[in-house]
Order: sequence, then C-alpha cells, then structure tokens
Amino acid sequence: MKKILSTLLILGIATWGYFAFKEHQIAREIEKQLHSRMDRDFNVTKVNKVVDESGEIYEVTIKMEGIEKPFEIWFPTIAVDSLYEYAVISELWDRQYEKEVKKIIKQHPFKIQKVEGNVGIKTDDKINIRHVPNIQQVRKKYGEGVMIDNIYRGKYTLSN
Repeated sequence: MKKILSTLLILGIATWGYFAFKEHQIAREIEKQLHSRMDRDFNVTKVNKVVDESGEIYEVTIKMEGIEKPFEIWFPTIAVDSLYEYAVISELWDRQYEKEVKKIIKQHPFKIQKVEGNVGIKTDDKINIRHVPNIQQVRKKYGEGVMIDNIYRGKYTLSN
C-alpha cells in the first residue's frame, strides 16, 4: 500500500511539474511575441487552460509596461506561437473608447447607469502598433471609416 501511495505521489508531482513547465513556456512565448510587436515589456502573470464544447483555449493575464490594469486574452491552445496581431492593443483601445463614451454620456441627460464599449478596426492596411498608438491617433491616420464603434447599455446595443 505504501508503495502504491509513493508511486501516486511521484506521478502527481511529475505531472504538476510538467504543467508548471508548460505554463512557463507559454508565458515566455507570449511575452516574446508581444514585446516584438509593441516594444514594451510584458509579464504573463497567469495561464489557465480551459476546455469546453468548442475546444481547448488558454486564458492568459498579462501586465504591460506603462499600463496599470492587467489584460486578459483568450486564444486556442494551438495558437500560442501565432497570437492575434492586435490582441493586447485592441483591449487598450477598448478601454480608451469606453472612457470617451462615458465622458460623452455624462455631458448629456441620459439615464444610463452602466455603459460598456469597444472599438474595432476594419482596414486592409497593417496598423503599426510598435509605439502603442491610441485610438485618436488611429482615427487621425486611417480616418473615422476604419473604426467600428459599439456601445452597450443593458440589453441594448448602439453601433455605427
């Protein structure tokens, strides 16, 4: 009985060690990709593998140099070495856009308690994110037509 328990303990430790090593590899790969795209330091603070009916994904929490609040991104486990190009910058733009929308809402007598928003880009041109442009800079350079604005309030969505 002791031999079985010892074997199970060793297998458990080895399995935990493998997954800890795998998470470390994933974190370093993500940090490397993001640094090369945006010329900032990134620190992956959490890697969580989620399995559901659509498949396996990683949920990753990332801290970015110069940004106080961490980001969360999700991507298929097979896409570790090819993250969506605008994965982090789009979250940054969403945050900026939401602040803009809330400022506009406060200036009007709307009775809206919670407002969320996001912004997307629809252009064939590759946007240079190396120097982390804000959405105002993107609008100025590429025009209002490339922006996809969504504002959420409760059950209702307002889109352009």
